[in-house]
Amino acid sequence: MSAVSRLWLSVRGWVDSTIRLSGRGWRLVLLPALIPFPIIAVAENGLNLERAQWAWAIGSGWLAAWYALVSWRFWRYMKETAIKGDRHYDRVGKYDLPSEYAGTESATAAKRRSKD
Repeated sequence: MSAVSRLWLSVRGWVDSTIRLSGRGWRLVLLPALIPFPIIAVAENGLNLERAQWAWAIGSGWLAAWYALVSWRFWRYMKETAIKGDRHYDRVGKYDLPSEYAGTESATAAKRRSKD
């Protein structure tokens, strides 16, 4: 396994585990997006205007890329949670409700059936 794929797997695993934390865990996942900005602020004093603009552009690109990664992983986590909840409803949940709901199905099952 190459170093890049090991790095990707470790970053993805950290993001996923941090998103799954209850409470304030999601705030922690946003911190790496801010890493370049203090460095840019310190380095900006020694840079000319053009280089400082490039530094801010690179920092902003990093911020956008990190937020895109976190948003994508959060969307996948929410989808996974919804599917697990729908499976639980299909197996157990609908039978705990009044009898007229026993013949119903979850949104995931209905979507899967409509695709067939």
